[in-house]
Amino acid sequence: MTPFLSRRQLLRWSAATGAAAALPQQGHAQAPALPDTLRLICGFPAGGGADAITRWVGDKVASVLARAAIVDNRPGAGGRLAVDALRSAAPDGHTILLTPSSVVTMYPYVYAKLGYDPVRDLVPVSQVCDFVHALAVGPAVPASVRTLQDFAAWCSANRTLANCGNTGDGSMPHFLTIMLSRELKTRIEPVPYKGTAPALNDLLGGQLTSLIAPEGSFTPYMSDGRLRLLGTSGDKRSHFFPAVPTFADQGAPSVVVGEWFGMFMPAKTPPAVVARASGAIAAAVRQKDMTDKFAKFGMVNVGSSAEELARRLQADLGFWAPVVKGSGFTPLSS
Repeated sequence: MTPFLSRRQLLRWSAATGAAAALPQQGHAQAPALPDTLRLICGFPAGGGADAITRWVGDKVASVLARAAIVDNRPGAGGRLAVDALRSAAPDGHTILLTPSSVVTMYPYVYAKLGYDPVRDLVPVSQVCDFVHALAVGPAVPASVRTLQDFAAWCSANRTLANCGNTGDGSMPHFLTIMLSRELKTRIEPVPYKGTAPALNDLLGGQLTSLIAPEGSFTPYMSDGRLRLLGTSGDKRSHFFPAVPTFADQGAPSVVVGEWFGMFMPAKTPPAVVARASGAIAAAVRQKDMTDKFAKFGMVNVGSSAEELARRLQADLGFWAPVVKGSGFTPLSS
């Protein structure tokens, strides 16, 4: 499968975005109506970060549109079950999926039989937020290691301890570890965990040398010095940790990677309905209280147009294809 956007799809989403921009001038009387109740699908359990984001956005969009919004949690298979639920939904504007980007940008290359094509089966609506990953070290690494180059030298001298935790084989932190190893010309062994929490526990306890995770995961442990951030994956320094250089600034110029959450509707949803939803979601997400909520998770709210999300999807699919294939990774069977 080669999930890249066709010119026809980009033109279709451009038209939808144009319609969204025109809605304020047309007036709500001419704007396409959305159902009285919106169903927001989340591919992760209630109580987690993805669930919280879905509920924030759902509540705010419901307020903007004066409609009800319910969250339908479909946990399992790393978010893939939620995509299946969206694919089976009617394309009438009733159902919207909120998902982390890896589900639609990396999974096509990570899984041998994914079961869906993110370009063919999903219609971009709006990018909700952006965030970056960070590399943290704990008590297993000497305090003298303060930079990425320091860490590379230490790993080369301590090969049995040169490891880095991630949230599972085929995850974004897994591939970031491989990319950093190549750029820094040292071997850092990826160590898979079932989630960030157990990896953090081992990092804090000294059983794990380093960990790559969303930068917001490390915030509670920075003030007392238990963890040190050596770099972040963005194209510029993080708003939340401005003293921490990027990977690119420290000798790893190709390791510039962001992750995001986006909202999608089923294929064949009418462009006018997509445009109406996109405009409402963007307006909701950009509000000041949403900025504050996302900041607590180390994220930056976005609220993009449908076309902007389509282009981001295209760019990230193009980025990850050679990274995953070039790493020698064997696609997962399930």
